[in-house]
Amino acid sequence: MKISQKQAFPPPFRPARLLPVGSFIAFCRDNGAMPTEGTLERLHKEGLLLPAIKVYRGVTVMKRVYIPFNGKHEWRFVHESDVGKFNTAKVDPKTYYTYGSLSVRRGDWLKWYEERGMTESPVQTRFAKWKRLITDTGYATDPRAFEKSYEYFYDPLQLFVLKFTLKAQGHFQYLPKGERRKCNENLKTRIREMHRFFAFYIEAEQLHDLWYELGQEALRLARQQGYVGTELRQERRGIFEARYLPKLKSNARDIAKRHNFNSEQIDQWRVELAKYTLLYKSRNSLSCVKKYLRACSERALIDAEESTFVIYILNSLLYLLTGERKNVKQIIEDSSTPRCDICGNSFMPIRAGQLTCGDAGCVREHKNKLKRRKRAMLP
Repeated sequence: MKISQKQAFPPPFRPARLLPVGSFIAFCRDNGAMPTEGTLERLHKEGLLLPAIKVYRGVTVMKRVYIPFNGKHEWRFVHESDVGKFNTAKVDPKTYYTYGSLSVRRGDWLKWYEERGMTESPVQTRFAKWKRLITDTGYATDPRAFEKSYEYFYDPLQLFVLKFTLKAQGHFQYLPKGERRKCNENLKTRIREMHRFFAFYIEAEQLHDLWYELGQEALRLARQQGYVGTELRQERRGIFEARYLPKLKSNARDIAKRHNFNSEQIDQWRVELAKYTLLYKSRNSLSCVKKYLRACSERALIDAEESTFVIYILNSLLYLLTGERKNVKQIIEDSSTPRCDICGNSFMPIRAGQLTCGDAGCVREHKNKLKRRKRAMLP
């Protein structure tokens, strides 16, 4: 059954990066969020954070065999097709069934399940309480016990939607139920924008993969000409900039145009994503953050969190679009400096919790902004 169109904003995802629920929870905890399976189910029910895809496991046919194991005979379950591979003393005449294993691997693994009608998009179906139809032993003589067993998958990019949603809901958790529901509807507008941005980002990431491949091709061509050491690096750079860089810049412009993003908007998202880093949480100790950044290599920062890797990809994209060269350190340091909520200028706070630069116009506009939020029931 279709869900309401108001809820229909499918999260973009990358098949090679999809994570089952348990792995997604562990990934979120590694990146500063602490959801439980119950949290994800609740947000799914509320139509805020939907799984990227639902994959049915299917049913596997099993046989029970009596075989030697660790010096004695035991009853063991094996795949029906593998019975002949064992030195069986007995074979149970009954046929048993269990849920199929998911072959999750890099690449387009999902295509195999899609071609067999074993996937569903959660955004196109009405929410149902999460469950897995598995018996206590994991085996049954009736295949229907496992026909509807499934696994939900999330893309790591949904970490940011999770963090945003939990933080926003924290602001209105004590409101009456009806008012909380209204606030959740308002959240969906922002989440749609996040999904639109991440659909754009995924193409930017694919362009960066192409950048790497072309860089390797330029290196191969330079080596063929007999260059080594410093001359090899210089020749590689010359080949890359002459043959491949114009193509990458053209592709970057096409992606930005297709998704209707300009360089200023990309920069705004880059700064916004820096607020999801673990270092941003320590922005009140700015001098300490700067010491950490000075001691930390750029590569270590890129690999440390999902948010810093996304910033790295956006830095590469903005270089192709504008020629601007910035590293992840600069973006995090800039975002850690307090900035006025109204004019955006950096300032040195004179009291805890200060949100504006102190200019009279900014203070007045900030007060009006809070009043408008209260009337609209926004977080």
